Amino acid sequence: MQISDLIGPGLASNVRHKYDWTMAKTLIILLFSINAFAQSVDVLEKKIKDNPDNMSPRIKLAEVWIEQQKYDKAVELLNSYTDQLNAAGFRALAFAYSGLKKYEDEVRILTIIMKKEEENFQWHMLLAQAYLKQADAVPKSDMEKSG
Repeated sequence: MQISDLIGPGLASNVRHKYDWTMAKTLIILLFSINAFAQSVDVLEKKIKDNPDNMSPRIKLAEVWIEQQKYDKAVELLNSYTDQLNAAGFRALAFAYSGLKKYEDEVRILTIIMKKEEENFQWHMLLAQAYLKQADAVPKSDMEKSG
């Protein structure tokens, strides 16, 4: 049994046409998104090259790399600039270290920002979660040896 048997040949053709058009629109949007992504990376990289100490494009590009799960690129962009990062930069750097499963570095970064903004409970919460991830990453056999 085909769809045209259920809803009639005219309506089936219309449904197929709408489906094909929807797929075509989705493909076009996807292609534009890929192109826009490549252009935005190029623009951000140029801004960083022109002014390496401008943290805004550096943090935005790091966030793009994190979204693409290219955590090492994000760390490379931000790690040398911890003395200049704002809260968003520290959050991005900590998240990148977490993505790389480098929990000691995640703890180090969150400790820096927590000391700068002690009243911000978010940093305390993220630091506690990083400590838990760090503890969970220790093999049980190592924990038994030390206990």
